[in-house]
Amino acid sequence: MLITRFADAQETLRSVGAESVVHASVLSTASPTPSGMTPERLRQLMRPSFRLGYQWLAEADEVELSSYDARVTMPLYPIFGPPPPMVSLGFEFTDLKAPAVFHLPGDLYETSIGLSWMRRRNDRWSFRWMLGVANATDGDNHSGDAWQFRGGGFAIYQPNERWTWTFGAIALGRNDIPVVPAIGFIYQPNPCLRFDASFPRPRASLLLADNGVRQQWGYVGAGMEGGTWGYQQNDGANDQLTYRDWRFVLGWESTPRREAGMPFALGRKISAEVGYAFGRRFEFERRRGDLDIQDAVLIRIGTRF
Repeated sequence: MLITRFADAQETLRSVGAESVVHASVLSTASPTPSGMTPERLRQLMRPSFRLGYQWLAEADEVELSSYDARVTMPLYPIFGPPPPMVSLGFEFTDLKAPAVFHLPGDLYETSIGLSWMRRRNDRWSFRWMLGVANATDGDNHSGDAWQFRGGGFAIYQPNERWTWTFGAIALGRNDIPVVPAIGFIYQPNPCLRFDASFPRPRASLLLADNGVRQQWGYVGAGMEGGTWGYQQNDGANDQLTYRDWRFVLGWESTPRREAGMPFALGRKISAEVGYAFGRRFEFERRRGDLDIQDAVLIRIGTRF
């Protein structure tokens, strides 16, 4: 999808830093039922998860963008022991409204499949690998321009509960920025404050409320987002289209509180953010120059369950 490809990479890093290292630590112990982990709770952790998202960028230069995405992530059989490999299936749609003079496609589609696996080396080091393929197209260009191969690997170092470091790289399948560094840190000096300095979407989060069941977080952040698709020009020639923007955002996130004995919080997560996108550009690979458009306000909402 137009907006979430960078977000997917960022979410992977953030989940690893904040929760998945603990998840791997608990599930990788020699005992079939680690301390505090009943068979029922292990079954809960092995259930598939779902994500739904929507994003809107307001009209600017008569260009308006709306994006929708859905994704399911399922654990596979833990043939080498827990945690198991995870497979993700996704479909994303972008509605692009623009004047005919811009010669931009109106609809953009992406279908993707990916595999990820995380292994714990010891109490401080863990490693994660990802491999995937996507078909991103306007529905007319079905050549090799529409196919993208993505993947990456990084190490996670957690010396204590306050610090988590990541080292590695992620291939996004984009033309403008094919690879991003998975280098950064998450620092949580106390339970109410968290700093995520991981590229490409750093943020600072503050705990606003905690009723014992759910936690409400507010955050400010920045980043760079976009994507690449194969598309067909008006004369029938195949080309590739890349969109990119920079942004500042103000957001809210509601998450269930982690239960005692569970490695991370289970249940529905809801998020919403407003922001300002600038440095916006459409880039083309063949026969035409790039197109810069004005800044725009954005709104994004999502849920994961």
